[in-house]
This record gives sequence, structure tokens and C-alpha cells, in this order.
Amino acid sequence: MIVLLASARVSWGQLDANDPWPKFGRDERNSCYTPHRGPHAPELRWWAPLGTPDTYHHSGVAIAKINNVNYAIVGTPVAIGSGSSARPKVYIFALNDSTLSPTAAATPTQTISMPSTVDYVSSTPIVLPNRWIVIQTTRRLIAYDIAGLPSAPIFKWQSVYRPSEGASPSYGRVNQDPNNSAARLFAQGVLNGNNAVISIDPTVASTNDRSFGWQEPLRPFRSGYECYNCPAIGTLHINDPLYGAEDGVRLLYCATIGTGSDASGDDGCTGLCDHVFALFSDGGNHGHSSRIVWQFRMDDAGGAITTGAYASPAVHLPQSPQSDRVVLTSDDGGIYGLENRSNVTGDGAQRWRKNGIDSLSSTAALTPAADILSMDEGSSANHDLDEGTSVTPGASRVIDKGTSVRGTPAADSHRLYVSTPGPTTTADGKRIVAYCYEQGSPSTDFMVNWRYLPPDSIGGHNLQRDFHSSIAINDDGTLIAVNDGYVLAIQPLRADFNGDGCRNNFDVDAFALAITDPYWWEHTDPAEPNDVNEDTGFGERLGLNLLGIGDCNRDGVVNNYDIDCNVALLVDSTGCADGFEGPCGGAGTGGGEGAQSSQSGQDDDAGWEHFWDVVTELRARYGE
Repeated sequence: MIVLLASARVSWGQLDANDPWPKFGRDERNSCYTPHRGPHAPELRWWAPLGTPDTYHHSGVAIAKINNVNYAIVGTPVAIGSGSSARPKVYIFALNDSTLSPTAAATPTQTISMPSTVDYVSSTPIVLPNRWIVIQTTRRLIAYDIAGLPSAPIFKWQSVYRPSEGASPSYGRVNQDPNNSAARLFAQGVLNGNNAVISIDPTVASTNDRSFGWQEPLRPFRSGYECYNCPAIGTLHINDPLYGAEDGVRLLYCATIGTGSDASGDDGCTGLCDHVFALFSDGGNHGHSSRIVWQFRMDDAGGAITTGAYASPAVHLPQSPQSDRVVLTSDDGGIYGLENRSNVTGDGAQRWRKNGIDSLSSTAALTPAADILSMDEGSSANHDLDEGTSVTPGASRVIDKGTSVRGTPAADSHRLYVSTPGPTTTADGKRIVAYCYEQGSPSTDFMVNWRYLPPDSIGGHNLQRDFHSSIAINDDGTLIAVNDGYVLAIQPLRADFNGDGCRNNFDVDAFALAITDPYWWEHTDPAEPNDVNEDTGFGERLGLNLLGIGDCNRDGVVNNYDIDCNVALLVDSTGCADGFEGPCGGAGTGGGEGAQSSQSGQDDDAGWEHFWDVVTELRARYGE
């Protein structure tokens, strides 16, 4: 028996590396980047209603592995139910549930009712390493123990104050010292008339009203301007002039939007003031006058006051050439590169600024090659490269979606995934769109990989609604997104082993390779990097997720026990993915003998004869 894992686990920060997407932005850096490749071609796996359709859903999905089962966790911004029992909910779905189907609404494994009718959940839940989830409602932070799933979650603690609607909590280590594993939960909200950030040790003994470890007022709160941000965590620059690696200092980054001027007028701001802050994440001041290391005021190219950052700060990944430096997309139309040094103040925190033509309300995705992948509210997906002291502007792609994009994207090694609002009469409206990009090459134009429009009639529901939330990706490549009324799971097209967007007899040689020699299905031969036959390296060349494509019996591995169910898919469920426009990373079909146009010739006698010859050999090899 051949056992194949989905991909190598990558440990970033204090979050559990086995969790595919445990929080907003995936990691403590809000990078929105995953090592697990998402769908190369879309196929609806399951869906579920989340309350009143067309109500804004900013809540994204967290995905965690509990007791060797992956669970998707998502909240509702409206009360569900009737009368005095109506409450906003948090739903938990077991992703290995055999009853999940594209034809009927999924039933949650567990449901958590919030404490009151106005505890709206517009944030993305966070899953902590000890298997607790923390939910930020419009009235409190509240924690539940989910280590016993599928058994019912257990209430642990709550902290009652006014969190910001749409903002999401973060979590990470507060010290780089390997002997100091202290980590904290961070959240933004309104305290004593100020937009503030709070720190909590979430794992201490249970209490009904958890006090803050520390709190820091950032700017005076201005009515109508909530923070929609998730704090990000990163380390100081390796050559920081004040602190060395032995000091273990880590920084917390927070942004504000539309806040009032402070009493001191220290930055000359008298109107709507929009800032990004760097703070010592452990709450100390380390010789500074306060725990705030620096604050930087955003403005447009002409210096006017703006309406700030709905997006969250993002910190470059450890393997990036710009490791731990900060990027922030802003509603002033700019993308900012910011310092992770302790000796800068005010404008000195800015490394570079790229002027845009429209607001950017969604968080940027950052790749290991220092790519910046962003969406603006006008019409474009953008690809830029962070060079350290400057940015290399790259390709942009028009998103024909009708209205402003505010949902946060996700990226893998080959694709940028974007969800959009309507109308459906535009090419990209109410859709999830995947764009191909090349890491480290911003001049390469985006190519549309696929556009997925949910069905308008299925199980008595119309799933075509505006998207305003973030995207999450499971380790099997399933993309999970929330629109204004539903959560949808889009899996890679199963049994499409050659990655051409179609499932048919031309997949048989790649199928046999995946079962008998998965290493060469994944990797190309270094001696033949431009293999003209394209009969190896489907995974790394085309960005395919073998677990999502080949694990048809849903047991978590791809092996000979998947032969029969894949044969059934290839024989009885042939066809091409809706909205597929072309593969990433290569134009060939890679289908082996008889491979021509994958969308034709499916009934060709010679092609099917070869198909059954290969299947017979596979079954004989494994004694089936």
C-alpha cells in the first residue's frame, strides 16, 4: 500500500502547524498564503445557509484538525431562530462527513449559540493550540473548548467589552527566545472612548469575565468608524540597532480607520486620522516611553486625510527575502511597505509607497518570494514585488465584478483566489475567481484559471450572493468561502489527474502514476525540466493537490484503495469543470497516450481501450 500525505507541514509561529487555516489570514502574520494548493478546477463539494440572505457576512472560516478530523468553523452576523431563543450562531462542520453533498444543505456537526441576540459574529474565529476557539462578537470575546469534537464544545471564558465589528482576533508568541514560549491573544475594539488593542492570556483558569493582560489606547474613537482589522505579529529586523536577537523582541501591528485627532495633536492631525502602529507584543516598553514603538499616519499622495485601512497589516513570511517586514493596503489607494525596526518614528516607518487609482479594502496576500497580491475596489487584481526599499509594480488584471471588492483573498504557490460581489451579469460578479501568477515575476500578466458562479437553484436555495469575507483553504485543496447568506466549499475537480480541467479517459496515465509512483506525479525530473511529453510533475508544474484530486474514498491518503472509486468517477462522471479557462503553469494536457483535446474524444474506442488496459494492470498489481 502506498501512503501519500497532502504536503509537508509548515510551522509558523505559535499556532498549531497541523491546522490548515486556523484564523483570519491563516497565520499570525496575516499572510493569506498557504502551502496547500487550492482548487485547480472548481467543483462544488457542499454548502450550508448562514441566516438571512443578502445580509453582509464579513465572517470568514477557520479550519482546524481536531482528533484527526478537519473542521470548518464559521459564524453568523444575524440571529438564527425565533422568539427569545433566537441567537447568532457559530457552526462547526466535520469535513470528513460522508453526508456532505452538493445537492442538499449541510448539517453542522455542532452549533454554538451566542449569549445574546446582539452578539453578532462578523469576525473570523481563531483556533488556539490547546484546541480552544475564541470568537469575537460585537459584545465580547468568548472562548470554548473544542478538543472533544465531535462532542459539544465547552464554555471556558468571556471578556465583555465592545470589540470592533468585523475585526478578528490574533494570537502568537510574544518573545523570540526559544526558551520562552509565552503567547497571547490580541484583539481590537473600543475602550473608554478609544480605539484600542488588548492582550489576553487565553489559556489560564476559566472565568466568566476575563480581565485584560494589558490594553493600549491607539486613537480616539469616532462614531461610525469601526476597526475591521486583525493584528499581525512579526519579529524585529535582524539588524535592528537597539535590540539583538538575544533580546527576543517581537512586534504587534495594528491599523485604525477614521479615528479622531488626539489631544496632543502630535502628528498634526485634526480631522479623520488613520494610523498603523507597531507595539511591543509582550506589553513592555523595552526602554521606550511606552509600549508603542512607532505610529505612522496614512494619507493619499497629496497629503490629504483619508478614511484609512479596512485591510489588516500583513508581515512577510520567514522564508521571504523581506522576512518580517510589513505591508499594508489602504483605502487611500496606496500600498505601504513599513519597517520592522525599533528606532523609527512617524514617516520614518515607511519603506516605500505605491500609489494606486482606487481604494484597497482587502488585506494583501504575501508569498515566500515577497510577492504582494492585492485587490482594489475599482477593477483590478494586482501583483507587485517587495524589493525592500522599493516596490516593483507588476501586472494587474481587471476584475469585472460590478461593485467594490472587500473580501480578503488567499494565495497558494500558483494561484490568487478572489471572491467578489455582484451583479452576475458581469463576468466576475458573485463569483470566486482563480488567477494564475508566477512567484517573483510581477511582470507576468495574470491569467484567469477559472471563474466559479454558484448555482442559483439547488435544494430550494439560490447560492448566488455577494461575497464580502475572507477565503480559507483546507489541506486537501478545498476552498471554503462565505457570501451574504451561505458558506460554500469548492473542491479540486476529483480524478482530474492530468490537471486539464476535465475528468475523462485521458486522465488514466496520470492516475496510474499517482497510484504507483506519487513522487514522479508530484515532481519533474531535474534533468528534464522542460519535459516535452509533460508526463510527470503534475503537482509542482500545474499546482495540483493530489489529496483533493485522488482521495476519493476520503480516508486522508491517496493509495491503491482509491482505484475503484476513481475509475467510477472517470467512467460515470466525465465532464469539465464549470468556468475553467486554462491550467496554471503549463498549457499541455499531460494525458499520456491518446491525449489530445481533453474536451473531445472521450468516446474514442482506442482511447478507452488504453484506459481499460491501464486499469486492468493497476488492479492486477494490487491484487484487486
